[in-house]
Amino acid sequence: MVARLLYRSKEICEMLEISERTINKQTIAGNLGVCICTRNRPDELERCLLSVLACGKEINEIIVSDDSTDSRAAEMIRVKFPIAKYVSGPKKGLGANRNCAIDSASSMYLIFLDDDSEIDPGFVAAVDELVAKDKLNLQKTMITGNQIEDGVIIKPHDQSFLGFQNVSYQPGEELNTVNIMATVFPRSMLSKVRFDDLLVYGYDEVDICARCRHYGAVVKYCDKANVYHYPSLVNRDYYSPYTESSRIYVTFKRYNMVDHKRLKSLIFLVISMAHLLLSRIKHDGFGGIKKSFFISVKALGYIREHAKSSQCCR
Repeated sequence: MVARLLYRSKEICEMLEISERTINKQTIAGNLGVCICTRNRPDELERCLLSVLACGKEINEIIVSDDSTDSRAAEMIRVKFPIAKYVSGPKKGLGANRNCAIDSASSMYLIFLDDDSEIDPGFVAAVDELVAKDKLNLQKTMITGNQIEDGVIIKPHDQSFLGFQNVSYQPGEELNTVNIMATVFPRSMLSKVRFDDLLVYGYDEVDICARCRHYGAVVKYCDKANVYHYPSLVNRDYYSPYTESSRIYVTFKRYNMVDHKRLKSLIFLVISMAHLLLSRIKHDGFGGIKKSFFISVKALGYIREHAKSSQCCR
């Protein structure tokens, strides 16, 4: 009996060693799916798709989830990019659209490009170089790079107490956040931790990163992995009312439901609402009172809706 147990233990150890070696040998190249969420930007989308195709066989699949209100993107993909998998989005906002892309993907790893971005042709090679050097466990690691706008390199930034992503990381400091368009996610993690369907726009990268880390994932920074962002003016009016509401909701949720610091979340909510009111009055005069009211109502609506759905899931 003892001999059998020893043999079984040895067998399990060998299996674990093989599994660990397999994980360490995994590469992003050939196993990466590119998810592109789009809305009424066929010209920008075309340039984005061309940049993905320039990566060659390093990209395993391309999924375009389309929230457009017309058929221009669908027709353009049908004619020019039949290699891409086109799916009609749920038209509920960016969070739900990202989840739609995940549901249509089959690759081991996923990256989420905005339609007004372009991926550097050396992105995948740079990530794989880091994976090999640090022997990363790809099933538990989010690898994030740089977002470049107008020649300026934007690295990941941490959140301030009020949720703004304006805190620079110190050398060697553990990362809590990512640049969403320059981040490779393990699909196995995203099958458990979905994007928040309530988020129409803004701070979804903070939210998904905080919840993935809650499940044991870590963030690694790759300084040679670049994605170029060319902010389009299309949809800005549609998205702009949601950004501040998203910041308040996501930060409250992080403090309350991820960090489990209820008192901190309540203090944040009071201070953030006061800060919002004062900042809106400063920029918009008395008209800012109305704007801050609508932003606050939307944020509180998100919080109530999430709390309601969380109770239903219990």
